[in-house]
Amino acid sequence: MFANYSLCRFPVVSVIAICYNHSNYVLECLDSIRAQTYPNIEIIIMDDFSKDDSVLKINNWINKYSVPCTFIVHNVNVGICKTLNEAISHARGDYISMISTDDVWLSDKIKKQVEVMDNSGPEVGVVYSDAHQIDAHGNLLNKKFIESHRFFDKPPEGYIHSILLEDNFIPAMTTLIKKSCYDKVGYYDEELMFEDWDMWLRISKYFKFVFFKDITAKYRILNTSLVRNMGLRGIESVFLIFIKELKVCKDPDDISILKRRMDIISKRLYENGHKKSSYYLYVNLKYNISFVSLVLFACSASKIKYVHVQGFRQFIRNFLQV
Repeated sequence: MFANYSLCRFPVVSVIAICYNHSNYVLECLDSIRAQTYPNIEIIIMDDFSKDDSVLKINNWINKYSVPCTFIVHNVNVGICKTLNEAISHARGDYISMISTDDVWLSDKIKKQVEVMDNSGPEVGVVYSDAHQIDAHGNLLNKKFIESHRFFDKPPEGYIHSILLEDNFIPAMTTLIKKSCYDKVGYYDEELMFEDWDMWLRISKYFKFVFFKDITAKYRILNTSLVRNMGLRGIESVFLIFIKELKVCKDPDDISILKRRMDIISKRLYENGHKKSSYYLYVNLKYNISFVSLVLFACSASKIKYVHVQGFRQFIRNFLQV
């Protein structure tokens, strides 16, 4: 069921589907979009230079069902943030809902969340839900998404910026976002490897989040998933997020959280041999001045590998109780 453009001034919800080597799952995802019970949607499909036959399958699906959509295929891989920004630039809806094409929506996901959003005030920017987790074969796993990332008696609502600083727990594929949020906070940061946490932090400074109790999606856990293959660039992205937050943060408790996390991440980058670890240790020194931080920065700047510093670091811990 899709938008009748002769009856709709513009599509209410812009659906963005992002594909990268999802040949085994893309049709199930696209079918879950096509099965949405909410009619007023536009579909934007992005393929970020898949090396499998995802593009062929998507084209065949579009032709088979005569799906009105925008399908953009990259001739080079540009990453999730840049791909999303391009998709949003084409979006015409009041609301945006996005999904990776290895995940699946339940059929009333958009309908129910639009009802929640429409009945919320202008201060609400995002509606989110929990998601089932499934394996590569579609089998349900024991834990749902949120409890796999954070423990809450009840998922938080309202202005949740401080809660998000501790870690991300929001399943991106379950969200419905007011497009006006992007007008306020800007698009995704293309310096980062992953998109969602930074965006939730930026939006949560100005808008409330509403938790919708119904499960609305299935999140597929794969060994090839971005979240499982972030490596050093993913750790670096976390550090960059903390730098951005500290530059604008005014709450003492939030600043304390950020400084503590930044200290840990900068040292992890050094431990894992990141080529810019001396720079990140230097930045960390501006916020976390300590003897240990100073020594680690000096060793990194002198091209001394962390493995040669471990014994000295243990000495510092034992005798200076750091």
